[in-house]
Formats: sequence, C-alpha cells, structure tokens
Amino acid sequence: MRQTFCPRCDNLLSKTGHCSVCGYQVKVTCRHCGHYNIPTAKFCGGCGKGTSLAVRYRKKLNSFLNPFQQIKLKRFFAGIAFGTLLALFAFSSMGMKYYAPEALPEKTEIIPISYDESVLNSTILKSLSSDLDNYCLEKNLSETATLDELKVVVNIMIRNLNHISQRINKKKFPLDSAESYLEQEHSN
Repeated sequence: MRQTFCPRCDNLLSKTGHCSVCGYQVKVTCRHCGHYNIPTAKFCGGCGKGTSLAVRYRKKLNSFLNPFQQIKLKRFFAGIAFGTLLALFAFSSMGMKYYAPEALPEKTEIIPISYDESVLNSTILKSLSSDLDNYCLEKNLSETATLDELKVVVNIMIRNLNHISQRINKKKFPLDSAESYLEQEHSN
C-alpha cells in the first residue's frame, strides 16, 4: 500500500515516496531479501523479484509466452469480454420475460384441415397421389433422399400440376422438368 502523506510532517509525498518539505524518504522492505525500495517500485532493487503478487504472477506468465503470443492472448480475452458485454446488452434489450407456468396460455388442440369432398375426389389430386405412391413404393423411406430422387419428385409434381400453373401464371412458360425450373429460376 502506497503512503500519500509524510509520517513526519503530514505533507504530500511524491510518487517516489520523497517529502519535499522535510526530506523524508519512505522505503518499502522487500519480503524476500530485506532490501529497501521506493513505494512505487515494481521489482526489488536487491533480488529482482516482484514487489507485489500481481507483478510476480505477470513475470512468471511472461516467461512462458513470447510478446506476440501475449498480444494475441490480450486481444482474445478482450474479444471475449467485448462479446460477452455485447450479448448481455443485446439480449437485455430484447425484452426477454420470464413467464410463470400458470401465466402461459393453455395449449390448444391442433385442428386438422378439412377439405371439401370435391377436392379430395379431384382427378388431379388422385393422379398426383398415385404417382407419388408408386415412386415411394420402390424407395426405402428410412434413408435420406438424394438430389436425383428429389428431382424425380419435382418432376412428378410438375407433370401433374403444370396445367394449373399455366392458368395462374401467364408470364412464365410451362415447365417440363426440374432442370428447366432451375434454369428459369437462375436466369431471373
């Protein structure tokens, strides 16, 4: 701990522990060798060891790392600190609230979509469904679909639904396959 007032005349001391009024010099004794040092000394003038635990720790750490690694570590930990603060401010500004379980709305039952009988019996839907069923019978449904299999499914959908798209969208040409659809999308 650094003294700020002279123990003799109660005047302010300089950074080196010297009183300008009475000339008293404050000295701090080294714990390791007993050498007298000025109060602001980081290292002992006799043995060279750090006068505080933080200085000794930093000196030991610096002996393991080169200066370039020290800079990288400082920047890394500064980035972690900045990121933590940024996340703290970002999430706190989002208005996150804790809802007690009794305050949450009750879960409602999912109501399935009901189709009109004419939609279910339409020839378009039946044709699409049968084509997809026929294709899926040949495949193992537990495996992940490949790109070629997805193209076949898109081709089935295009073949069955192309005439509807012609009536809805007059600007685009009717599509014949998944490749033509991709080409048309990439050209736009």
